[in-house]
Amino acid sequence: MNLPPGSMRGKATRSNELLHAIRETEKIAIFLIEHDMSVVMRISDHIIVLDYGKKIADGTPQEIRDDPHVIAAYLGVADEEIDEVKSGVRP
Repeated sequence: MNLPPGSMRGKATRSNELLHAIRETEKIAIFLIEHDMSVVMRISDHIIVLDYGKKIADGTPQEIRDDPHVIAAYLGVADEEIDEVKSGVRP
C-alpha cells in the first residue's frame, strides 16, 4: 500500500511500527490510551477495557474482541438485548 507522505494513515502506521519496535527491542511495557481498536488490537498483547472509568474487561486481544460486555459497551445493543448480553458477562 502506497500512502502519500504526511497522510494520517501513514503517520498512524509508522507510529504503530515504532511502538511495536520499542516494545520488542527494549522489552518494556507500554501504557497506551487509544480509541482506535485496530491500533490496540495490532500492537497489544494484553488489554484492559474501561467503560466510564469502570474496568469491564481484562485479557488478550482475542478475549477482549469476544467479550460480550465490551461489545455491548462499545458497539451498543438494542434495549431488548441488554439482559441477554448481561447474562453472558462474567461477574
